[in-house]
Amino acid sequence: MNALKNTLLICVLTLFFHSTSNAQDFYHPEVIQEVKIYFNESNWATILAQCYDAGNEERLLGSVDFLKHVC
Repeated sequence: MNALKNTLLICVLTLFFHSTSNAQDFYHPEVIQEVKIYFNESNWATILAQCYDAGNEERLLGSVDFLKHVC
């Protein structure tokens, strides 16, 4: 059981430090970040507006791309 806990701890710490290092690159002053969000529905804006107006907390599935542009 301890081996499983240790493995899980190592995985969590690795993900934490990896995401922290990526976050530092995201806010680098000489890099322009482009974030593109793609939704499966072609009328995504209407769906999101209707959910917002109705007070729903529904979400749409989609994908995100992060692109770096070095100045």
